[in-house]
Amino acid sequence: MKTVFVLGIARSGSTLLGRMLDTHSKILCVGEMMRIGQALESQRICSCGALVDQCPFWKEQLPLLNQEASNLNYRKFTPRLYDTIAQRAGKDLVVDLSKTLVWRAMHWPPNWRWIGKKDFGFIFLLRDSRGVTASSIRDGKSFQESIRTHFKWMRRFCRFYDRFRQRTLVVRYEDLCADPKKQLEIVCRFLGLEFEDACLDPVRKEHHLVHCSKSNYMKNQSKIQQDERWKNELTKGQVTQVEAEMRNIPFLKESYL
Repeated sequence: MKTVFVLGIARSGSTLLGRMLDTHSKILCVGEMMRIGQALESQRICSCGALVDQCPFWKEQLPLLNQEASNLNYRKFTPRLYDTIAQRAGKDLVVDLSKTLVWRAMHWPPNWRWIGKKDFGFIFLLRDSRGVTASSIRDGKSFQESIRTHFKWMRRFCRFYDRFRQRTLVVRYEDLCADPKKQLEIVCRFLGLEFEDACLDPVRKEHHLVHCSKSNYMKNQSKIQQDERWKNELTKGQVTQVEAEMRNIPFLKESYL
């Protein structure tokens, strides 16, 4: 493969997965590149700590992005664009963590050009809805807004998976945390690459992930630990309501209940 898009809900662990894959010698993870326009407008920093337009990596890519996609319109991000960025970085494969924007981009008719390509795929990253909900509330959103958005997108992603299951790998955040080596071996096999032990220590490298999680949880830690704070943060009534919604989505029911 040359390009892999990560699908999933915000706070599903995509930044963790992206940092681990970015440590592989043949992989470049660009973070949520489809949101680079938003990152520039809001002066959001790159994961390296610099503003995106001052980051040494992204400063080199911005002229290309503007040339290929006017106004940094993510719908115009083409296979050629991703291939060029990979070549510039000396990598074989690009991982984009744009999640919901990937779904939107692939539903735009001109982007059906991707469908004819054999060297791209998707990783559908699942996380327990209770953990996602607690994280969303922690970020300032209401409980009702959190579950409404979460389950709306889960239904969309499940339909997307049904359409593209032959080129989609499902990874659970909880499995990644519990046995990162095993899960990364599975991911690398899906990507057509050999697993590298370096992926287990993402702290060792400076990453240039755009528009990714700013959470300090586990920041600068090499040991991967599952975030289960929802068990103490959600009320019994909230857990009951979330679980009722989970039972309506087979992926979630079979994985977590």
